[in-house]
Amino acid sequence: VEGTLHQDSGVLRVAVKTMKLAICSRGELEDFLSEAACMKEFDHPNVMKLIGEKDPNRPKIASKIAQNHP
Repeated sequence: VEGTLHQDSGVLRVAVKTMKLAICSRGELEDFLSEAACMKEFDHPNVMKLIGEKDPNRPKIASKIAQNHP
């Protein structure tokens, strides 16, 4: 899902990935949270940086939207 993140520095377009707790298994949730933890560690120009994760009751991962390259 595409969304916007409002910060003091302006508005940033983000990609938001969510998990529906009612229909996911514990293993799927653990994988999702592990993905977020791994994304925090990446620091490479070809990898989208994790912007945030919030609310353990409704897990979400937000990352900057990739720009199209000509």
